[in-house]
Amino acid sequence: MIIENYKGVLEYEEFYIRINTLDGIININGFELQLNQLTDEAVSITGKIESIDIERKEE
Repeated sequence: MIIENYKGVLEYEEFYIRINTLDGIININGFELQLNQLTDEAVSITGKIESIDIERKEE
């Protein structure tokens, strides 16, 4: 999975990653998750992803 326009990593565990983006927070759940920074604006996540949840920012 590649996430573009991310602002930062809020939490990072082998089973749970939270990424802050311009649109909100992306929560990724799974197993053996690994976080790899591609550029200052893009990050890749590898592993066995089970679910993805987005917390949208209130406008």
